[in-house]
Amino acid sequence: MEYLAHIDNWPVWLLGIAIAVIGFFLRKESTRSERKEQQLEDDAKFLSDELNKFKLEAQEKYVNKDEFVRALSGVERSIERMRDHLDKKLDTVMGQIIQNSIKIAEKERGSDE
Repeated sequence: MEYLAHIDNWPVWLLGIAIAVIGFFLRKESTRSERKEQQLEDDAKFLSDELNKFKLEAQEKYVNKDEFVRALSGVERSIERMRDHLDKKLDTVMGQIIQNSIKIAEKERGSDE
């Protein structure tokens, strides 16, 4: 009879089995979530390490804007000085060409007379 008493409590047994099945799947899902969370943490650490490595490499390989502008202004000043120097030389050469042209023209006029 005691055996039949347990059968009469079938809703309790069914509820117990349902809770066990739900617990099994929740534990399985929890384990999967923990693995995904660990993978995300590993990925975040990897990306952080890569970013830090890039920052170090960027300081060595690339020039920031202020340094570029400063260097470029130095180059521009050098070009200005060279241009001024060439202008002076050109003025001197042109002056000599004009003087020589005048002398040649005067000689030709003198020989025509």
